[in-house]
Amino acid sequence: MTESPPKQTKIWKSTFKRSKWNDH
Repeated sequence: MTESPPKQTKIWKSTFKRSKWNDH
């Protein structure tokens, strides 16, 4: 797990969520 800045947190979360959704 890589710690990302607050500004990138939203993008990182969005990407993670999308990836999970796509993976499923």
